[in-house]
Amino acid sequence: MIENLIKEGHKLLERLEREFDGRWRDFPPAKRVSHAELNAWYRGIQLVVDSEFGPESSAAKALRSGLERMTQESWAGLGRVTPTGGNWDTHNLMESLGLLTQLRLLTGHRKSAESDTSRVLADVLRECKSVVTNSVYAENLLASLRELQICFENTCYIA
Repeated sequence: MIENLIKEGHKLLERLEREFDGRWRDFPPAKRVSHAELNAWYRGIQLVVDSEFGPESSAAKALRSGLERMTQESWAGLGRVTPTGGNWDTHNLMESLGLLTQLRLLTGHRKSAESDTSRVLADVLRECKSVVTNSVYAENLLASLRELQICFENTCYIA
């Protein structure tokens, strides 16, 4: 379930990044990612997680808290800070994908053995390589994921 959300989020991110790479005028308005679509994404992922794990579950609370923090940071930085991805829409969508990945790791770790966690990290690493991301941050993200994968393969735990 979370896996499907992450895949859909990556598709949305690809569309959004294509718009912001300078060719946005080439996109007909019907194919552009609207703010309504982005807001529906954020509401939708929260509703899915609430439905799957319960609205008072740690997963739902973590997602809700992360989305609230993301919104506060973007409003506070609007006009003052250049966010990851070069704009707040891309930055916030990337943040939401990070939150979903965190939930996938947490829920997968509880249900799976350590070797399965390492496999999940390998899948995340592979998916991250296939998505067009901000090249400044992509290598740092991939290096961090590789370190996590090595850590879990060696059965160390992160507190």
